[in-house]
Amino acid sequence: MPSTAHNIRIIESFEKRLQAIRYQDYASIGKLGTEIRIVLRRVFGVQHVYSHDFELIRFKPEGLIANSEHYLMTGAWEQGVKTLSELLRAMKTELSVFGQNEQKTDAATIPWLLKNMSWEAWTALGTLVVSAFTAGVALAHTSFIKELLGR
Repeated sequence: MPSTAHNIRIIESFEKRLQAIRYQDYASIGKLGTEIRIVLRRVFGVQHVYSHDFELIRFKPEGLIANSEHYLMTGAWEQGVKTLSELLRAMKTELSVFGQNEQKTDAATIPWLLKNMSWEAWTALGTLVVSAFTAGVALAHTSFIKELLGR
């Protein structure tokens, strides 16, 4: 796991990138958001309040169709940037003061697996289970297995 100092430098780079993003550049803010989400999960964990707060940040008002200069659009963008900046500052402060807990791991529970595994992985797992079952049934009918079972 990267050191606390390394993670602080990453967060500082996010802050600089956030400041450099042009007004309503949704593609850039989306890319930055994806990278922040990855670091959040690795450093603080999915259950941490920062992960929850991050998912609530919006840069557009939900359900509003308006031109980019509409006051609700500009207000949502400005509030989103401000909130994300405050979140990054809080993350950096926590790491600076307390360091990071090396034991941060998310348990692989069924709800966690349902949320975090892709459908491709579930398909592969299902195929593996069905294949193992089919192979077991086929082997049960071989003379070798019948002799082992005394039939």
